[in-house]
Amino acid sequence: MNDPKDPSPVAGRRVSATGVNGQVTLDGDRLTIRKGLVRRSYGVRGDRDVPLRDLTAVRLRPATRSANGALELVVDRNGSRNGSPTAPPTGEYTLSFTEESAARFEQVRAGIQALLDAREQAHRR
Repeated sequence: MNDPKDPSPVAGRRVSATGVNGQVTLDGDRLTIRKGLVRRSYGVRGDRDVPLRDLTAVRLRPATRSANGALELVVDRNGSRNGSPTAPPTGEYTLSFTEESAARFEQVRAGIQALLDAREQAHRR
C-alpha cells in the first residue's frame, strides 16, 4: 500500500482518498469519483468514471484546521468546461476533504498531474 505521507506521483499504481463528500480513486489510467448518498438526491450519480482524455486540469485547495480543502477536476466535454479559476470548488467533479486526509488527496493530485504532464509531452512530439 502507498505511504499516505509520500506525495510522489503514483504512475501505474492505485491510490485513493476519502473525503467529506466522497472518494476518488486513480488506478493506472482510470479515474473514478464515488459520491455519497446525499449528493445522489441532488442529481449527481454515485459513481462517476472520468475519462482522462476529457480531463484538462486538476486543482487542490489545501485544507486547514478551520476549513476543508478541495480537489477539483476540470473536465472539458464537447468544449464545455466545468470549472473556472474564480468559481468556488463545488460540483460533480469536486471532492472536499479535511486536514487529516490531505496527504492522500495530494497523492491523487500528483498522480493525475503526472498523467496530464505525460499526455502533454506526448502531444508535443
